[in-house]
Amino acid sequence: MDIIELLMENDVRDPTAILNQINIYVLLENALFLQSLNMVKRILSNSFVKFDINKLENIFQHEIRNNRYENLKYALEILEKNCSFNINQLNFEKLLLHATHDNDNSLYIKYKEIKDVNHKIIIFLLQFILKAPIHCIERIDVSLLKNKGPSYLSLILNALIILQELPLIKFLLEKDELKVVLNINSPDKNNNFPIFIALSKTYSDENYLESLKIFEYLLIKGANCAVMKHDETLWSSVINARNYFTIKCLLKNCCLAQQRKDVLQGQGLLRRLEENENYNVDRTDDIILKIYDNLDEWRPLVCAICNDDLNLVQDIIKEMKIKRCNDKLFPNFLVISYLIDRKEIFKWLIENVNINECDQYGCTILFYAIVKGDLEVVHFLMNANVNVNVVYYNKKQPIRNHDKQWNDILDIGFKRYLSMIGNMYNNKKNVHNQTMYSAGDFSLHISIYCANKDVTYSLLHHNNINIDVYNEQEETPLISLIKNQYFTMDDKVEIIKVLIAKGANIQYINKKSKKSPLAYAIQYHSLPIIKLLIEHGANFNSNMMLLEQNQSLIRFTILQGDFEIYKYFVDSIHKDIFNDNNFICSLMETFNKHKNLEIFKHLIRNMIDINNFSCDILPVIISVSHLELLKLFVEYGLDLKGKSKDFGEKALQYAINNEVLSIAEYLIENGVNSSYLSENI
Repeated sequence: MDIIELLMENDVRDPTAILNQINIYVLLENALFLQSLNMVKRILSNSFVKFDINKLENIFQHEIRNNRYENLKYALEILEKNCSFNINQLNFEKLLLHATHDNDNSLYIKYKEIKDVNHKIIIFLLQFILKAPIHCIERIDVSLLKNKGPSYLSLILNALIILQELPLIKFLLEKDELKVVLNINSPDKNNNFPIFIALSKTYSDENYLESLKIFEYLLIKGANCAVMKHDETLWSSVINARNYFTIKCLLKNCCLAQQRKDVLQGQGLLRRLEENENYNVDRTDDIILKIYDNLDEWRPLVCAICNDDLNLVQDIIKEMKIKRCNDKLFPNFLVISYLIDRKEIFKWLIENVNINECDQYGCTILFYAIVKGDLEVVHFLMNANVNVNVVYYNKKQPIRNHDKQWNDILDIGFKRYLSMIGNMYNNKKNVHNQTMYSAGDFSLHISIYCANKDVTYSLLHHNNINIDVYNEQEETPLISLIKNQYFTMDDKVEIIKVLIAKGANIQYINKKSKKSPLAYAIQYHSLPIIKLLIEHGANFNSNMMLLEQNQSLIRFTILQGDFEIYKYFVDSIHKDIFNDNNFICSLMETFNKHKNLEIFKHLIRNMIDINNFSCDILPVIISVSHLELLKLFVEYGLDLKGKSKDFGEKALQYAINNEVLSIAEYLIENGVNSSYLSENI
């Protein structure tokens, strides 16, 4: 590259003539790879070169695939300034397709910095397409988008969903000029649907609530929950992943006509019917099912439910003996009637069918009522003796080669929401003195995850509720409640009082995290819960060594940096703990001036005689390089000269040996004799 630059600078021929004798696209690709920006500029700014658009696009796609944002930005900006080249000739749709290609799986970009670079590329390309910065909505001219096809506009929408740009998403979807061409249910040319991109973003903890808002907004605007991805509907993807908040959005925001169609498709009826060549489906609000082969016995009942014909449903149920079918696509008619809001049929079916029957996703009618927060139906079901101790076990979907990435996303849903589909767990005894294991989610866990106070209260007041079953993460409902960030503190306290009154095990230790409910309350800065647990027998001292790395709860508390909780514990424990050299030294490593400075001021003030600890404490302070902590000790009376004349000198020598120069300088500035150092050099 250097030789070519030297040649172009010193050859008497015109640089264009030299470029014409070289494969400029290979040269450009190598110049970008080597970040030889002068050469990139020489090539792309040359007004006499007639560029091959396809070859340029291939080079830019390569830069996008390798997340080389700076290279791409520099090259396109130089090319834009080339007066003989029309930048609009480039196929920005193709470039943006490459930039967004893996973003239905963006959660799996391993390193955050790589994802951030990818987002920069998307933003940069969108600015070329929209002719304005994405944060300057008022400068966007939607007339420029009217000539774009539905797939191109879906691509733009997908890119904005990836970036979580809800204001701009709303701006585009609510513009009358774009309603004819912008179809929210059209995929881009990567076959990515906006609603599936939005769904994938809800599995990331990063900006989770913003992702959920976008997902819900798309549903409100008419996103079709029957849309298919890798042979799965949106409905089945959401239910299977046990992402409870997205399920709740789906239940509350799908329009009835779409939901009615998708429920039938999700229950396995519509899809199987369409596979029969002699069957035609009328996709209207009133779905008419024509049955072929072994589905014949189901046709009358499904159609009767869809048409809200209670009399016909009653006649069919009386004539047909509906039994549990081994076929995995056996529909749960009670669930269908609930999801498409056939209230009279639903109430009648509750009295005449097995209300604990699972649908194909392993979910009972109680599951849907809990997630939706439908208190009326939850009460109705409990009065009908529904099994409230159902557990929805983990059962991962089969991974096929062509959709492994999508199943990987669903796996995150399994881990995040701690459950998957499966069987029922029947527990007819009210057992409070034994913690029971479940590999999935128990009904009470689900109501807590969904932060529905009223439903949780209702379940807790059921006589047969099991309150100490623990899930896949070995969390009891008590621990799940403490961790939940969507309940108010007052609501948490009131619910915990009910749990304790029902016999919840407050001494339980999570075998995976090694934490008790008290430790979780400390971690989540929940002083009212801490007081409540201790008031009801959670022994602070008995929990001292049950945490990770055998650390005490007081040490764990200091690490959290919550002064009020620390002060509460200090006032509750024996003061002689501050005379324990080993205990005090073990706390020094937890010091963080930005987090728990106030705690250490209080700790040092409470030490009986600070100079009793100086021999042990100073090496610890020096080893962790905490100059601020040393200053605190000096401020509260630590004598750097110590009991012996060489105490300060030993500390200084220790600091120098450990290359902690800031502490060495501080010791010298505060009178520690350093003259002996020169004698030993």
